[in-house]
Amino acid sequence: MNFVSWLLVIISFAYSSSLCVVSKIMKSKSKLLGTKIKKLLALKFIEMSADLLSTSEFAELMEEVSFLTNLEVIDKDGLFHELYQKFPRIEKELKEVFIRVSLVNKIDYLAKDLERKAFVLRIAAGLMFISVLGLVAYFDFCPYISILSIVQYTTTGLMIILPLIIFDSLKTLYQSDKIIRDFLREK
Repeated sequence: MNFVSWLLVIISFAYSSSLCVVSKIMKSKSKLLGTKIKKLLALKFIEMSADLLSTSEFAELMEEVSFLTNLEVIDKDGLFHELYQKFPRIEKELKEVFIRVSLVNKIDYLAKDLERKAFVLRIAAGLMFISVLGLVAYFDFCPYISILSIVQYTTTGLMIILPLIIFDSLKTLYQSDKIIRDFLREK
């Protein structure tokens, strides 16, 4: 094997190793998102829901409606007037609760996606290293064969597709980092 072939194999091995390390980081962040942060957000959601149902404008309005319904004397105009006065505050309280729910769902999806892409990234790293080894071996040991073989096509296809898979996985890792930073800043 010549110098260029050795250099290509060494660079490929280093790159594959670094991708495996990134895959391990992605898996640990997936566990962090899936367990700790999701549970803390779920607890915060439960607290907000309890506050919404016990001490908020919405709870006061529900108590008034319940009281008036039990008395069967409902001043519809007064009730609607009061409802319209309190609606912006009630809408804000409900919006905060629904934002928490959507955030918990987003984090759950991101944790699962991160775990799946960590596995895919590990496979991509292995395939890339094997492809480079195959390509180097093919060109070093069969330089005079002019027929393009299936090995060359497969290796070339993998070399084109794998960076796209790697980029997509790293984008997901960046999104998870952003959510973790935002969560820690909010806390």
